[in-house]
Amino acid sequence: MKFFKSFILFSTILVAMLGLTHWTAGAETLHYDWALEAIGEDIDLPTYEDDPHGGAYAEDGLSGLTSAVYYTLDFVKYALGGIAVLFIMISGYRLLVAGKASQEEITKQKVYLTWATVGLLLVFTSETIVKEMFFGQEGEILMGDESVTMEFGYRTNQTFKGIYSMMEVFVGAIAVFMIAYEGFRMVAMSYQEEVVTKTRNHIFWSLIALMMIGISEFLVKDFIFPYVPGEAVNPNIEKGKFLLASITNFVAGTIGLIAVGMLIYGGYLYIAGAVNEEQKEKGKKTIIGAVIGIIIAGAAFAITSTIIPLQG
Repeated sequence: MKFFKSFILFSTILVAMLGLTHWTAGAETLHYDWALEAIGEDIDLPTYEDDPHGGAYAEDGLSGLTSAVYYTLDFVKYALGGIAVLFIMISGYRLLVAGKASQEEITKQKVYLTWATVGLLLVFTSETIVKEMFFGQEGEILMGDESVTMEFGYRTNQTFKGIYSMMEVFVGAIAVFMIAYEGFRMVAMSYQEEVVTKTRNHIFWSLIALMMIGISEFLVKDFIFPYVPGEAVNPNIEKGKFLLASITNFVAGTIGLIAVGMLIYGGYLYIAGAVNEEQKEKGKKTIIGAVIGIIIAGAAFAITSTIIPLQG
């Protein structure tokens, strides 16, 4: 590490001195350009003039240098990618063979898989992050005017949109799978109260996750941080009202539907339990709860419709 620091410092000083000498009035008397060209011709080192990298700069003197850097980065990128995939496969194998007995090993491999995946994504998105989002090909975001900055902001927005859209699809698919799986467990293990309670919680939070995924983009981009070119970013009150009304109506409709089902179920218990006081009492409580649910759903819809008049 000390050697590399010294080498970088020496190279920086050498480049600075050559650059300064090149622009001085006495540069012609030094003839160092001619000397360097002569040395280069005698050594005959390979260049990238005939095969420049696609991302290299086209200016004289920079094409070969940046091509070498980009080819090196490509090699490192693909090498690291292959190594990361290999270690992810090894970690996945260890996770499979660990079994339930080794909880510590399972936790360790889960953490490793998570960070290995994050590292792999960073390796393959690093060029996009630098060139398209935060710096540009030649630092345009730092040297350009406001329109250039806004253009890079738009590119960054689109890149993040692609990332979170992929995450939405992935998490949504997992949530749907978990709901179906827990529903199957609830039916198959209905005789075990503990399992039924646990599956209910899983289904509830999976539904919450689906709801959050559904409203996340609208909540952030259209309500809290809406962007209109040429205007400041301020919350959109009208979109917020629309979101609140939609959520309230959805919840009220769901509660109402469940309440109607419970009302029918409570009536069945009440009628069928004519000779069983315990079942009859359970039917009464179910009917009362269903009626309260219907009242709450209707009140929520009425309040929302009064405060936020619905249009269309």
